[in-house]
Amino acid sequence: MPEAIRLESVSQRPFFGGKSTGGAPRANNTVSKLLWPEGGVFSEEGWFPPMIRNWQFTFPSRIQFGRGLLRRVGLAAQPLGSRAMLVGYAANAGPAGALATAEKALTDAKLAVIPFAAVVGEPTAALVEQGAELARTEQLDVVVAVGGGSVIDAAKGIALLTRTTGALADYADTTPNRKPAAEAIPVVAVPTTAGTGAEATQVAVFSHQGAKISITAPVLRPTVALVDPDLSAACDAVTTAACGADALAHAMEACMSRAAQPVSTALAFQAIELVVSQLPAALAQPDNREARDALAVAATLAGMALNESGVTLTHSVAHALGALLHLPHGQCVARATPLNLRVNRSACESLYARWARLCGLQGADAAGLADAWIARIEALLDQAGLLGPLPRGSAAPETAAWDRERWAAELARSAFQTTPTPLRLNPVPIDEATLARGIAEHVLNVGWADD
Repeated sequence: MPEAIRLESVSQRPFFGGKSTGGAPRANNTVSKLLWPEGGVFSEEGWFPPMIRNWQFTFPSRIQFGRGLLRRVGLAAQPLGSRAMLVGYAANAGPAGALATAEKALTDAKLAVIPFAAVVGEPTAALVEQGAELARTEQLDVVVAVGGGSVIDAAKGIALLTRTTGALADYADTTPNRKPAAEAIPVVAVPTTAGTGAEATQVAVFSHQGAKISITAPVLRPTVALVDPDLSAACDAVTTAACGADALAHAMEACMSRAAQPVSTALAFQAIELVVSQLPAALAQPDNREARDALAVAATLAGMALNESGVTLTHSVAHALGALLHLPHGQCVARATPLNLRVNRSACESLYARWARLCGLQGADAAGLADAWIARIEALLDQAGLLGPLPRGSAAPETAAWDRERWAAELARSAFQTTPTPLRLNPVPIDEATLARGIAEHVLNVGWADD
């Protein structure tokens, strides 16, 4: 592993675009002592309790949790409009009967419904633009999404373009002189997986011209989210594992981020405990309703956390993997998580130790507990079947001759080019060459399934 790069003084880290203040970090804080009783690390190197800087927490969405809530989606949408687009997966994807149940609930609530069951895999910009054109033509005033993160992201994009002009890519975070995403029609989100937390975030991700683009804007937050764990209970083991890995990564990265703050950290800690304790139970006993409930709650809490604090290196690498290999997002996140934990270990040792204690690991010192945490998470992901050899059958034909170093270089380049914000929020600064070496050592070390 490359040597860790020295971090700047805690008090000099800008937050939410604010100016650096300089001076010595202040650690003697009553709130800090309550939340971090063993102290934490307040030196120039290492993780620090996030409340020592200015912070804010905003959450205007209304979230309802409960089994059977899908049948109440009409009542949730009714105050928001009279003409709804119902966004879902294409035929034979998602929970059986979920779209039909939602459509009946909407029509029973006297809404006109225009179905858009067209999402296959991760949404493309072209698909979103097609949906928005239909929404404008039909003069729709609310979008209802019933599906996983891909469906909810598609609904967010459609809601945005229904009220704005131009192409979806014009609003992407990495587009020079991007258009401001200032207005959207309301979204009601009903997640059918327990992972992305898209029902609670102001972020949406799309595929465009062979890369991933992200759009971040407060108007993308769903107005209402109905979290019905009966829907995610229908997920198979592969989907359950990948979604659990995504929720866990969201929570860990929200704590590790340079924009971490106390409310998002508290939410993330709860999500971490729930996933680590309940994902194995959900995989071993798919009908375990308590485990399914816990994972659904964890996904939403982790989404709320990342909404305020962002994510780190894991998601930059995961987006690059997804774009080049066309793998599901949760699987890519799982493969990038060990790299993230190892790259940031020097800065986050006390944080890893806290997570280890939270999840019942024993140890006398922070260093040993941090090592135990990394081993625990790698074992969890491996036992869930997420760290085996990589499939590259759907990659572009010209990549067949690439060696590991070329793959690593391309993935690092893509990460910096398409998803730079998580790399800026990473606790340990990292450059492209260092990231490429880390990818070769900790992501591509598993080899290829088709070799």
